[in-house]
Amino acid sequence: MGAMNENKSENTALLSLEFDRGTILINGLTSTTAHSLHDLVKWDARTNSWRAPAAAYVHLLSRIRTMHGNPIDHVRQVQTPLAAWSAVGLRQYQESALLAWRAAAGRGIICLPTGAGKTRIALAAAQRSRKSTLCLVPTRVLLHQWIDSIREIYAGEIGVLGDGQHDIKAITVATFESAFRNGWTLGNRFDLLIVDEVHHFGDGERDEALEACSAPFRLGLSATLDDGKLDRLEQLIGPKVFEQRISDLVGTALADFEVSCLHLPLTPAEKHSYKLDYEVFRKFFDVFKKENPGGQWEDFLRTGLKSITGRAAVAAHGRAKRSLALTETKLSMLCQLLNRHAHQHKLIFTTDSATAMTIARQLLIAPITAEIGQRERKSLIEAFRLGTIKTIVSCKVLNEGFDVPEAEIAIILGGSGSSREHIQRIGRVLRPKEGKKAHIYELLAAGTNEVMKSRQNGNKMNERRHEKYDYEH
Repeated sequence: MGAMNENKSENTALLSLEFDRGTILINGLTSTTAHSLHDLVKWDARTNSWRAPAAAYVHLLSRIRTMHGNPIDHVRQVQTPLAAWSAVGLRQYQESALLAWRAAAGRGIICLPTGAGKTRIALAAAQRSRKSTLCLVPTRVLLHQWIDSIREIYAGEIGVLGDGQHDIKAITVATFESAFRNGWTLGNRFDLLIVDEVHHFGDGERDEALEACSAPFRLGLSATLDDGKLDRLEQLIGPKVFEQRISDLVGTALADFEVSCLHLPLTPAEKHSYKLDYEVFRKFFDVFKKENPGGQWEDFLRTGLKSITGRAAVAAHGRAKRSLALTETKLSMLCQLLNRHAHQHKLIFTTDSATAMTIARQLLIAPITAEIGQRERKSLIEAFRLGTIKTIVSCKVLNEGFDVPEAEIAIILGGSGSSREHIQRIGRVLRPKEGKKAHIYELLAAGTNEVMKSRQNGNKMNERRHEKYDYEH
């Protein structure tokens, strides 16, 4: 027995782990041992060494310890947040979500509707764990919103990676893009990784931002998840550990609401133009679906770009979609709704930035698009919060992370492309406030695929909604 322990110690002493450009470099690993770790490690012929993704650090270390004892570990170079934290109070369902995450060894995804306080749960996870934390967010709007939220409960310096800043601290907030570009240098500097809007990951090269991080504890946040991404996200973050829907929280954690779908007729000219383009698209799309039963939209686009007929179909779809973005009756109804709710806080969502800017110019409404700078955007949101301006128009910028309880009315020009986008948009007006009842208007072009998409999204959410056809305009 003594000889076995001695051999185990000798083998362990030869093993060492290092962080190297977003990977774990394993020195002294024999071929026999590597074979037992085949699901985690790969041979790198360029450096004649075995490597594993940094994200596999916890599993790799556990397996090596089980088989060989403790290796020499040079991976983690973390700072401990030494500044004072303030306590973060949570609602009962938020506490349950946090408990479920902790029960899963601090690895997993929490799914809650927009407005239900996912950020607050994540802040409580960071505050209670007292661990070095990297928060990843998709946009600059969310970058600054998270910084402001952390500043309310954490007295120390906050690192920022994104929007022109590069400053790493024990608590750091970074955009997805900045994390992707810098993961090879900062991936081993945090113990807790928080990923807001985690549904953006799971199917692309940007997954490397999560693969390059060695943080043993991981928390993903989302309003909805694609089933097709769950396996991959479980590898990167952990399993789905808690989920509640809008219907579970309306009237308590979320404001009560009603959805009105207004079917607005096209003019004869609009109808003719749309029909011609949609038929060109549909003819090619039907053939594609028949030949590719499980094909996704991205697959259709790749296929379409390979032929003259396919490119014509893709172009026709784009024209058809743009022709519905702001029809005459939609513009007329939008003006009526703005007058009807003149004294309430309103958010207008469009299908593209060009439509948002058209509405902004014609109706003198403040726009927030990707082209609007951070300082101006922050100024507009603050004016909206204070009531100086009552209406904001946007495309996708406000879909994620716009936290203004004052917003009461959402006007959506066209059915949302996905149930997630639909949830995100209506969630912008569901922030709770005493006595508040939100109203969501969907302005749909009658007789087009906008109606079908809207019904599909509403059915998935089990919404209380009513539809009006040929609404007086």
